[in-house]
Amino acid sequence: MGLKEIYETAVNRLKKPDMGELSHSTNDIWGMRSLGAYNPDDLVGKKGLGIYKKMQLRDGQVKAVFMLKKHARLSTPWEVRAQDEDDPEAVKQKEFIEECFKEMNGSMNSFLLKIWNVMRDGYAVAELNYKVLDTGEYKGKIGIDNIKVRNAEDFSFICDEYGNIQENGLVEGGENNLPVNKFIIVSYNPSDDNSESIYGESDFRAAYRYYFSNDVIQRFWNIYLEKFGQPTIVGRYPNGTKKEKQDTYLDILKNIQADTAVVLPEGLTAEYLEAKPER
Repeated sequence: MGLKEIYETAVNRLKKPDMGELSHSTNDIWGMRSLGAYNPDDLVGKKGLGIYKKMQLRDGQVKAVFMLKKHARLSTPWEVRAQDEDDPEAVKQKEFIEECFKEMNGSMNSFLLKIWNVMRDGYAVAELNYKVLDTGEYKGKIGIDNIKVRNAEDFSFICDEYGNIQENGLVEGGENNLPVNKFIIVSYNPSDDNSESIYGESDFRAAYRYYFSNDVIQRFWNIYLEKFGQPTIVGRYPNGTKKEKQDTYLDILKNIQADTAVVLPEGLTAEYLEAKPER
């Protein structure tokens, strides 16, 4: 076989690679993909995404660590950079973006502080709202009016068989389909590129066991303090005591816990009802 034949054989064996996606996001054996991607977090499935916000509000340690992580992440400075500093067009685009951030309602730092709730919820959704700039060098161009971070719990996603969010696959309230190109969608610590991973993984999930145990312990501790920190007072009076005197004795006992000193009539004894260990 000559060189020409060898070359032609090699070229014929070459094949253009498949340009589309082949592997699927999930198996759809029940035909339920059209219902949207589900949040794989088992705790969210049982208690709803609001459980993580509840943890933040009720547990001081959880809130302190969460806020520390947020502010630590935002403590480093940031800036807008041109892709190519030697390209005048890229520099001009960078300056336009900086002007949009400057003229928008609210600051970028405020937006970033809110969007980092993604560490708590696992995913975040923010809407970009636009306006026409009416002053300055960029008058007449479309800029940013504001960026509003929405409650992640209100949103779900509809994806195609490859795990990509569909064009109108952002679903608000289970019925309102919204265009994804108007929103910023952030997934925190996703495990893969399947559709379920859009919901990310909340840092609070790993802390829930300790939050739950602490919550239960605090409740029982409060009950213990109520019972034994100021125990029930038992009064004893002689047999045959008249009903009027019994009522008088009861009033005396009710005031014992509020007074620093009491005088008991003859025949009435009082003691605290306490759980005492056997000796």
